[in-house]
Amino acid sequence: MLVTYKDIARRAKVSRTTVHLALTNSPQLPASTRERIRKVADRLGYVPNPLASAFQSEVRRGREAKFRCTLGWLSDHPAPFWGTSPYGKALWESAMRRAASQGYHLDVIPVELAGEHVEQGSVDAALRIMRAHGIPGAIIPQPVSSDLNYADWREMAIILLSTHTLYVWEGLLRQPGPLPYHTVRPDYAENVSTLMAELGRLGYRRPGLVLSRWMDAQSDGQERAMFLVHAAALAGGDAVPVYFHEVAEAVAPDSFRDWLRRYKPDVVVCRHFETRGWIEQSGLRIPADIGLAHLALGHLESGWSGMDPRLGLLAEAAVDMLTAHLQRNERGRPPYVKDLLISGVWTPGTTVRRAARKQRERRR
Repeated sequence: MLVTYKDIARRAKVSRTTVHLALTNSPQLPASTRERIRKVADRLGYVPNPLASAFQSEVRRGREAKFRCTLGWLSDHPAPFWGTSPYGKALWESAMRRAASQGYHLDVIPVELAGEHVEQGSVDAALRIMRAHGIPGAIIPQPVSSDLNYADWREMAIILLSTHTLYVWEGLLRQPGPLPYHTVRPDYAENVSTLMAELGRLGYRRPGLVLSRWMDAQSDGQERAMFLVHAAALAGGDAVPVYFHEVAEAVAPDSFRDWLRRYKPDVVVCRHFETRGWIEQSGLRIPADIGLAHLALGHLESGWSGMDPRLGLLAEAAVDMLTAHLQRNERGRPPYVKDLLISGVWTPGTTVRRAARKQRERRR
């Protein structure tokens, strides 16, 4: 952990302003005070932060941000992912633009996977690349393996652009404990609350949730829990049970058709685009017979109703958090972790409509 003005101020029993004046050799302080504070800083191992100094200088002069340094984008995804995947591309391009606006360049730093895991050797190789190129910190965006989130990134400033439990190739990988770095992620609970409020306003009263096991794990059950709270309120206590599935296949499972017939939801809330095909294969028209809403709209759900997770805003927030910590010279594992939640926005789309009373009665 690098030493900050706050650490020096606490040890020297002065304010952070006094520390700044002493370390910049300001004549506003007596020479004896400056010397005493500098000795405290030396004992603590304080290292001046050139990024912060340059930033403050430009702010005082009212200049536009000039190039400061390169930031890392630590990735265990295949190399083309950030340019070809619509999801990855949305994050990457937003992060690049935000970094450039503040005078930073963003580079992908590859981290090699060994099966489902990232070994310490791969982490050390990424650290060598960062040090060789003068990269002081990085963002870890939605890794394949959660090992990246828990690795020891030594003196680097690290921000996680992630969810809590991550899907890997051969099943679910539970997190071994609380995340050790500051995190930017979607506000799952708030997004479900917003979606359910919109469905209620449209007149839907029997929403049903279709969710894969690993998607449920990804939000630590937050989406499911918040859904059930609102569903019970809309249905007067008689909520539709959640339909869980393992893999989203093109053909509707018989158990899904049975679930529709038995519980008769008037709108289905889901996470997988295959759910639309399942409903249509069951002989129901969307939205005439049943509504459909998505919890996190992507390119595959174009035109759907649901929540836009605002991927660009998530990426921008991660860049802002990283640059702020660098300017404060805060690196390594933090003493406490900040979790920044970004709310999505409702997109009306074409897969829901105002539910007529006749339709609601038919679904009972």
